[in-house]
Amino acid sequence: MTINVFWYEPLQSVSFWRRFGGFLAYFVSINTVIYMN
Repeated sequence: MTINVFWYEPLQSVSFWRRFGGFLAYFVSINTVIYMN
């Protein structure tokens, strides 16, 4: 049980930061396109 919790939490945080980074990159790219046009 302890091992499952230990491995589960890092996976959740990694997926969260990956999703956040992807959204941030998408937002920046959209702003760049709008600014260039």
